[in-house]
Amino acid sequence: MKFVATKRVKTEPISIPNVNVDTTSAAPSTNSLIELLNEFFSNESNRNLLFPNNNAESLSSNEHGKLQQQQFISHEFVEKWTTEAQLGGGEGPTVVQVQVDDDDTINIHRPQTSFQQPLYKLVNEPTTTIVNNGRNNNHYQVEERQAIFKIDARLQMPGLQIISESTIGMKLLLPSPSSSSSSLENQFPEYQFTLLESNLKPKGRAPVVWLFNKLTKYRDSTSSFTKVRVETVTPDQIMFVTDAKMETRMHLPSKLLKVLPNVNIEKFESQGSASVQRLLEKELGPALNGFGQAFYDFIQNKNEG
Repeated sequence: MKFVATKRVKTEPISIPNVNVDTTSAAPSTNSLIELLNEFFSNESNRNLLFPNNNAESLSSNEHGKLQQQQFISHEFVEKWTTEAQLGGGEGPTVVQVQVDDDDTINIHRPQTSFQQPLYKLVNEPTTTIVNNGRNNNHYQVEERQAIFKIDARLQMPGLQIISESTIGMKLLLPSPSSSSSSLENQFPEYQFTLLESNLKPKGRAPVVWLFNKLTKYRDSTSSFTKVRVETVTPDQIMFVTDAKMETRMHLPSKLLKVLPNVNIEKFESQGSASVQRLLEKELGPALNGFGQAFYDFIQNKNEG
């Protein structure tokens, strides 16, 4: 059994005054837009606009609202992040392995001992790489910002409300305005969000909650990967685009099905997928439009300043 939903949403074209976004335009004008987009994408408050109803709680921010440049994650999260991001056409985290000393201090210069659970530090620094994410695999200079944060969401199913508490791995690609690429869109920033962990808390009538807990006991995996990127529309217009996919897989043993004779698995799967689809449609469009409006206001404030 699996629940699957995919969704692409776009903002309306956003006019960029005093900046020509045409790929054939002069470099200073194009670079100006890239620098503005990089600045906007780099601010954590702007990123959280993409999760307006999810109580986004970053584990990696400082007092200036910038995305922090250090964070430590487990081996399990590194593997999950890498696998899910690559399946979605993105990139896994860039990390270095670190040592946890006996006094719980972090030592990045000593290797992990074989009997300890590996721990990794997220690396955030400019690198030259081949971005294997639909950007035509061009070489160009890019700065990676990586972070982990938590969100929650409410999912309504027949007779049941589910609160999903999720841990998200974020990779923000910030191409350098001076980097060389055959496409301007390769030089625009891009968010990649990968679900690392999800806990489900059901609320509803006792029999329905019992059934849900029985089913989710056999949940094999939950995966979600989302990109937020920029596309050019006209020489003076851009739009923001979100591509999202969410999937939950379950394996129900035959013994369980025998004690649940009245459960129509196909119908339940269909209803579950429809509920997840409605959640994506409800959340993604308004969130992206709010993000786009905030960028437009950001541009206007820059011009007025």
